[in-house]
Amino acid sequence: RARSSASTARKGAGAVPLAQSPHWPGDAVMEKRIAAARAFDCTSWAGDIAASVLLCSARDDLLVPSFNATRLQALLPHARGIERPWGGHAVNVTDAAAVTADLIDFFRS
Repeated sequence: RARSSASTARKGAGAVPLAQSPHWPGDAVMEKRIAAARAFDCTSWAGDIAASVLLCSARDDLLVPSFNATRLQALLPHARGIERPWGGHAVNVTDAAAVTADLIDFFRS
């Protein structure tokens, strides 16, 4: 079965199939995870969440596109959204200083 571009990680000039990684859980597990994520729907109860929520996203997140944070923010009555221009799915790691500043500001407010 041919692998999609989503199952290949870029490393320098070459591509490394993720299935060769010792951390790859296998295609069947990944397909189940994707199906579970696609089936998740919180629209009926998200508005009941009374806690303040900070949604951090990055425009270049390929795993969970940032428009999902925008949609979720619209559902949560006490949510604030921060969208970083870059940082991918691990924006809290790739742009740690900026996200830490966002968190400190959020907790102080």
